[in-house]
Formats: sequence, structure tokens, C-alpha cells
Amino acid sequence: MNCSKTGLLLLGLLGLGLSGCSTEPKAKLDHKFEFLNNGEICIGVDMNAGGAIAFLSTGSEEEQDNWVNIHDLGRYIQQCYYAGEEVDRREEGQHERFSPWKWNPIQAGSIGCTFDPPHPNAHSEVLEFKKEDTSLYLKCVPRLWDMPGETPECFFEQWIWLEGNSVRVRNKVTVNRTDDIWGDGELREQELPSIYPIARLRDGYTYTGKEPWTSDAVVKMPDNPEGYDVNIPPTQPGGFPWNRFDAAEHWMAYVNPKTGIGFGVYNPTATARWVCGFFQGGGAKGDGPYSDSNCFIGPLRWMKLEKNDTFEYEYYLILGTVEDVRGFAYEKQGKTLKLEDS
Repeated sequence: MNCSKTGLLLLGLLGLGLSGCSTEPKAKLDHKFEFLNNGEICIGVDMNAGGAIAFLSTGSEEEQDNWVNIHDLGRYIQQCYYAGEEVDRREEGQHERFSPWKWNPIQAGSIGCTFDPPHPNAHSEVLEFKKEDTSLYLKCVPRLWDMPGETPECFFEQWIWLEGNSVRVRNKVTVNRTDDIWGDGELREQELPSIYPIARLRDGYTYTGKEPWTSDAVVKMPDNPEGYDVNIPPTQPGGFPWNRFDAAEHWMAYVNPKTGIGFGVYNPTATARWVCGFFQGGGAKGDGPYSDSNCFIGPLRWMKLEKNDTFEYEYYLILGTVEDVRGFAYEKQGKTLKLEDS
């Protein structure tokens, strides 16, 4: 989800990172990066946004080389969870675009980043941070997306390790809710995690066929589903901007059409249908990290989060070509990727 997102009600698939109606942040976000860099890959977390992953490149720490969209607090590469029933809390300050809404903590911060001035409690808070040469750990208190500055009764943890041209990430949420607002135990699609590549990495590839792990041909995903109309609200047929697909090999990559280089994600625990697409934003121009336009990958899994619960998972970010990303997935599966020219 992002500060330009509207809630997905279509087919009951609620809340998956949408960019349907653009809303510009009223002020540029104040970032504070902490980097890990092994010369092959550079990753940065934003200490002013709950430690969400805000930077990814092939070893450079220069802003123009960043492949992560950080237009607002709902972008980034970050943890995002859903639980409970949808509740109308507008009398308590809930944003009208996200009412009614479920319990929805996200790592970077809340919709309050779009206010003028921004809500003073919109940014999530880092509680602990430890960094070594090629790894880091952090713990944060997230924010509820729909409530401009409300802190949920949970905390997130994140471990990051650099491994060659890849990053291994472990995410964990610990829930200790005492409220009676949203109820308990609604089955929801979870984003594991929510990923926003920059618009410059326009071409998305994955494998959706019936013969996984056989080096069968990959597919280039369309920007949007057939029949998508940007003028239709995302709650209506034809307005949902993301493609739904079976990620049969549990990976997807977005790459620059000119160079064939970009990054991808591999997550074998994301067993539901994934979502992806390209959003042509109407706000900040360009195709870089601060542009309103962006790409999106949502590796999904159906799961309940109870009022007292913990959940953790791991995923990988891989830099390189589509073949590099797919080859990484094959290696993790103990398979050999056979290229056509080999």
C-alpha cells in the first residue's frame, strides 16, 4: 500500500498495495539511511521510517542509483500485515479513503505522511538497531496505515544479511493486542513483503507455467490487467491495477528495459497467487525513487493473525538479470537452470 493507494474491496481481496488515486506527500520525507555494502550489493534501511528497506543498488550509495521507490511511507520494501474485521473509525480520525479498514500495521508509517503539515506521529519508530559488516538487526513499533498517527499493539523485527549479489531478509511480527475494536482471527492475504521497485525497472518477468523447475520459458507480465482503466475506482471491476498470477517458482523480477538489469524477489513461503504491475502516477514526475510512478510486487500468503500471535518468514532480494534471479531460485531448490543457448 502507499500514500497514493485506495483500498481494494474487489472480490474481497482487501488492502493489497494499490496506487489507484495519487496523493502527493506535502513535504519531502526526511530520510536517515543506514547502509550495508559488500561491493556487489548495497542495501539501506531508513531509520526515520521504522527501518524499512529504502535503498538497493549494485554497490553505489548515490541517490540516483537507488532502485527502491520511496515516494511516501507506503512504498519502500517493508513489512505489512492485516487482521480482524473492517471498522469505521472516522470519528477517531481515520482517513476517509481507508474507512472502514482492518487492523493494518505497516513498517514505515501511516497515511499521516500526506497531511499538510504531515502528522507528527506518522513515522514508525526504531527501538533497537545493531549493525555489523554484512548484517543488521532492528526492532520497530509500526503505525496503523489508516489512522494518521496511531501506534498498534505489536512490534516488528528485521534481520538482514548480505550474501554475494543477494540479500537474505527475515521478518517477524509479534502481536499483543488488548483491544476489542477489530475482533480476532480473520483470514487475510498477507504481503510477504510489500515491494516497490522504481518505475525505471519497467519490465516484469516471472514463471507462471505448469512445469516449474524445468527451465520452461518465462513470461513478461503486462503493466496492468486486461481491461484496466485508470479512471475507474479500484473498488470497481476494471479499476484494480495489479495483475494476479501463479508464481509457480516463487520468484519475480523487474528489470530496466534498456539494460536488462534490475532486481527480484524469491519467497517460497508465499504460496497464494501473487500480484504485480506498473502504476503511472500523476504526482512527482520521473522514474526514480521519488517519482509517483512505480512498479509493485506482492508475494502473497493466506493467513490469520490472532490478537496474541507471532509470525516470521524469510525472503531474498537478488540483483542482476532475469536469468540471475531465476537461477538463484533454482539453486535454492537444488535445481539447475538450463538456458536456451547453453
